[in-house]
Amino acid sequence: MGRARVGCHRLVLIGVAILLAFETYSLLIGDAAPEDVEAKIRDAVIADEAVTGIAGLYTMHVGPRAILVVLEVRFRRDLTIPALEAAVRRLQDRVREAVAGATEARRVVIEPAPGDETVGRAA
Repeated sequence: MGRARVGCHRLVLIGVAILLAFETYSLLIGDAAPEDVEAKIRDAVIADEAVTGIAGLYTMHVGPRAILVVLEVRFRRDLTIPALEAAVRRLQDRVREAVAGATEARRVVIEPAPGDETVGRAA
């Protein structure tokens, strides 16, 4: 009876290990965030009055419930540098709020889209 219990425990532990490996595999290789999370990010960014479009959105899992978000954003051309800086901070906060509950945006990187004359003048 004792050997049977030990064997049964081993099988249960092996089964749990295999299940956990399948569940966390995508996190180990840095998969992108699910489409619904990316949609929430897009909606939050495009709703900002300083934004004219999104040139790129890149996400990567950096933990079980944490993601890295990198955005290439097209901003209005008439923004001053202080207004652009304020918009970036505002967007970082909005992205974190948009994904709260589903995951945590550990780092949110926002860059003006390349080739876009984003800032037309200094303050």
